[in-house]
Amino acid sequence: MKNRLAVLALAALLSAGCGAGYDDSALNARLDALDARIAAVSERLSAMNDNVAALGSLAVAYTSGSTVTGVDTLFAGDGSVSGYMISFTGLDPVIIHNGISGTDGHIGVDGIPGTDGTPGHSPVVGVTMADGVWCWTVDGEILLGEDGSPCIASPDPSSAVAKDGETPVISIEDGNWVVTVGGSSSVLGPVSDSEVLIVDGVFSSVDASGDSVVFTLSGGESISIPRAAPFGIILEKAGGLLLNWTAEGAGGAVNLDVLGDGTWSATVTSDTDRSGTISLVAPEPYRDASFMVLAGDGKHSAAASFSIISGTVVL
Repeated sequence: MKNRLAVLALAALLSAGCGAGYDDSALNARLDALDARIAAVSERLSAMNDNVAALGSLAVAYTSGSTVTGVDTLFAGDGSVSGYMISFTGLDPVIIHNGISGTDGHIGVDGIPGTDGTPGHSPVVGVTMADGVWCWTVDGEILLGEDGSPCIASPDPSSAVAKDGETPVISIEDGNWVVTVGGSSSVLGPVSDSEVLIVDGVFSSVDASGDSVVFTLSGGESISIPRAAPFGIILEKAGGLLLNWTAEGAGGAVNLDVLGDGTWSATVTSDTDRSGTISLVAPEPYRDASFMVLAGDGKHSAAASFSIISGTVVL
């Protein structure tokens, strides 16, 4: 037992002596910086692929004749603009991340700057119109599938649904840029050791100042999608005590309520998600009345009114 304790004491003494003379702060700083760089690369790749998926949704929206119902600016924690959320009629909203650009050097330690890195280039993914359909491009060239045909973003204008697996995914594998689409992967080129991942972004700008929202891609192409008309309710006489109603600018199914004085009966029917009729039945004894029509699609609301005077609808 005494021998064992002596060995343990010697080991502890040697360990303490070695630790006292070794400063691993520089190594830890390098490891921390490397971890931060890997996290940044992962975050930028994720944002890039999110933008590629959003671009595919824009191609579907364009082909299907969908319209933009809203453009909401997204902000980062420091108050800067981080991207946009785009809402459409009949389609799910998409989020577009702002691109990240610039150059970065090797990691410096203890106040000593690292060497400058080569300006980074990440593949620029886009779309272009060919033979009436949107096709995927990488660095300006149409992306081809295993059979040599173009990879299409929105192939069927009648259904406006992109084929499963047709959205490219960009990754870095074994030091190379790789694009995977439809189950097939292609190597695009190497990422140099001194290169810092720079995601230039799929989109270069989003202009929502006009009647259409213009999405300009980094490769120079642009997609213009009209804005939906402001949400509102249109009432029209259909004869007698029957009215037609139509909702404009709706982003989904519209709910309609007719409010009166409680003496008239009002029945609302829907021919589609955005149109239908209002049928009125007069009370006994008859009396004139005024009505308020309230409509909503879950995001927007609108109101309209009409009256019945001497049995005639007055809009």
